[in-house]
Amino acid sequence: MYFIYALTDPRTDTVAYVGITNNAYERFKQHTSYRDKNGKKHAWIQQLQQEKVMPAMKILEVVEDEKTAIEREGYWMRYYMRQGAQLTNIQFHPVEPRTYKPIRKTVPSGGFSIRFSFSPSTINDLWAEFTLNRSLHGEEYIVSHKQLLEYHELNGTIFMNLKEEGRVVAYSSLMPLEEDAIRPLLLDEIRERDIPLTAIRQWTDPRISVYIASITVKPTGNLLTDRERGLLIIRHTLKWALSMDRQFDVKNWYGIGATKEGQRVFERLGFTEIISLYGGERKAYYIDDVKKPVRLINHLLQEMRPDEAE
Repeated sequence: MYFIYALTDPRTDTVAYVGITNNAYERFKQHTSYRDKNGKKHAWIQQLQQEKVMPAMKILEVVEDEKTAIEREGYWMRYYMRQGAQLTNIQFHPVEPRTYKPIRKTVPSGGFSIRFSFSPSTINDLWAEFTLNRSLHGEEYIVSHKQLLEYHELNGTIFMNLKEEGRVVAYSSLMPLEEDAIRPLLLDEIRERDIPLTAIRQWTDPRISVYIASITVKPTGNLLTDRERGLLIIRHTLKWALSMDRQFDVKNWYGIGATKEGQRVFERLGFTEIISLYGGERKAYYIDDVKKPVRLINHLLQEMRPDEAE
């Protein structure tokens, strides 16, 4: 049994923190004894204690399993942010590791199993992703490794990767950004390496815009293998985007189709073309709610579904 709860200010009854736990008493003790690294929350609780009061824990909902609890936590965070609450949460990690279970796929030609996994990128993964991107595009035109680390430090859940037997073979990125930083990207006035750190937003911020920054696959020279990896990374990135849209206050989604295949994917997902450059070679797309074309998305996910056994 899991509890979705809020910490409230007893002086004003305003909500300052939303969380989940399977032991409400122990979790409350952890909050009031400063056992984590959330300085913003600590400062708020210390201010209360100086005024001889303590935060109150309000149980918002009770659910049976952790996955549902994480989804409902996102719902309540969005709800209170829309009410104007200034939450002290550092960052909600919306991509719960247990959602993306390893995939066992049997390769007919060899009769053996390959283990794939889709998960948030670690600092070590970012180096593998950087070297992959550098091998494809050269160092001059890509985001530097230092920048990737800085972006990751600001928001730890904007990079995801697909691993095959523990090695990164593809990656993708969904970046919540200031709206003013997205338009120059769409117009090709700046590139991703030019995105200022101040433009990176948190998933928990209200009314965010998300830029679908990249979906990249490590080429092997084998068209069937490359296609399989490509379908897997696209499929799980779509599921990731749907999860984010469901849990957070996303107002707009943007992406760039720099290839005919990429343009077809955006158009099949219900995105609207808003900019066309270089005779249609590069197009920018927009949608305000990725749940609207849910039938199209589900149909595309089914088409991309590999033979899986979990």
